[in-house]
Amino acid sequence: MCTVLVSYEPSNKMAVQTMNLLSMVRGVRIEDDDTQLTPEEWESVKKSEKSGIRSDINELQKYLRSQYAN
Repeated sequence: MCTVLVSYEPSNKMAVQTMNLLSMVRGVRIEDDDTQLTPEEWESVKKSEKSGIRSDINELQKYLRSQYAN
């Protein structure tokens, strides 16, 4: 399993719709805000941030915004 930590504003309609869509995918589990990550999961988050995945996500957000703007 791959763990992904996502933070978003509940007032952001596109983010809420994306999370709702993800919650319908088999094998995807959405945890509540109070979920505690294990030390291993935190280490994975730190590695992801260092790898540049964060910038890839920013590009994806720009793409999604452009698609919804039309």
